[in-house]
Amino acid sequence: MSATEASSHPVDETRSTDDLPVEGSPVTNIQGAYMHFSAVQDYLEKVSMPSSNMEHPVDDLWACLLARYFDLKCGYLIEHAFPHWREVTRGGNHALAIRHIHYVEGGQSKEICLIGDKRVTEERFPSGWFDVVDQLADYIETYPQETKYAIIAVGHYVRFVEIHDKKPIALGYPGYNGQPLHAENDEMTIDELLFFLVAMTESPRV
Repeated sequence: MSATEASSHPVDETRSTDDLPVEGSPVTNIQGAYMHFSAVQDYLEKVSMPSSNMEHPVDDLWACLLARYFDLKCGYLIEHAFPHWREVTRGGNHALAIRHIHYVEGGQSKEICLIGDKRVTEERFPSGWFDVVDQLADYIETYPQETKYAIIAVGHYVRFVEIHDKKPIALGYPGYNGQPLHAENDEMTIDELLFFLVAMTESPRV
């Protein structure tokens, strides 16, 4: 599959708990892409903490990672949506952190949307992913022209999608079918997908 051909695998076809990868892909680069940074390690530790009263650690982790790839010098602007969009779930209200990565395409403002859910307890269950995908669908309905790509993070895991006809489908990257990737164990695959998003959205340099 070429980079311009989107996968037909819908992002909301979440696999069962037993199918969710735990060990992740082998890291071939000894230093890795980002796990050698102490700040990333610290944020991952916070994501693993069970407390529900803490700040939004998933959003903090991805704010740290996004800045490494989407550079202001290359025309990107990372913006934090405030206040957080809120969602009602079986467990009550909780906040979903949203960040916008703005860029310009053909003279028009476009964006990559990051939606992060701090509930680590939900990362292995389809219901947790459905909640966030539903929130993304609402967001796309509100901003259909601007949103072209999205990053969905639940706990330690993340998925990459692109938007076609107001629907999120798996990012059209060779070998990727929308499966959840572990922030630490799938470090190099996530690195490839983030660089792919940069390649697809970076403004031509003068």
